[in-house]
Amino acid sequence: RFESNMYSLSGRLQAVFFHSLLVLAGLAIANVLTTIFLDSQPEVQIRFGGINRFDNQGIQDSERVYFTFDLEADLTPVFNWNTKQLFVWVSAEFENDKSKSNAVVVWDKIIPRYKGYKISLKDQKNKYVLYDPNRTLRNNEVTLKFHWDFMPIFGMNYQGQKGETEYRMPGSYITQTNQQQKSK
Repeated sequence: RFESNMYSLSGRLQAVFFHSLLVLAGLAIANVLTTIFLDSQPEVQIRFGGINRFDNQGIQDSERVYFTFDLEADLTPVFNWNTKQLFVWVSAEFENDKSKSNAVVVWDKIIPRYKGYKISLKDQKNKYVLYDPNRTLRNNEVTLKFHWDFMPIFGMNYQGQKGETEYRMPGSYITQTNQQQKSK
């Protein structure tokens, strides 16, 4: 004889669990759909400050640059009810004969939800060195760009880029002793 388990305790718990799971999936999809058409372009201003040190690393035969920059960014439009956190970074990009595009991350930060959506940096030193193993930075254009990576609670990650500034690197190296002599 066939007995139905539809009214047993385990059958009822399973039905409630899967119904709840289906409702949560529907709410998550609705959450993503409500954020698709939101304007998510932050206001960004970035400016190259100056070079602290630009030298040749003799052993590895490469160039290193330590510099400062100013950054004003209002990330409020990027944050919404589906935002978990933002990963923001500044890249230094340049071209040379060996590679059409070179990008080096020189500063980054993780901005969690509810932790302030504005960045104001003045004379910020690069967190990571601008490094060129091909020694092509002298007299080359370097572009600083602000990027962000949106990490949602549910849905797809996406990246954006806004705000950039260009700077022509000097034709000769700048060491700390050169900087001290210039300031005297």
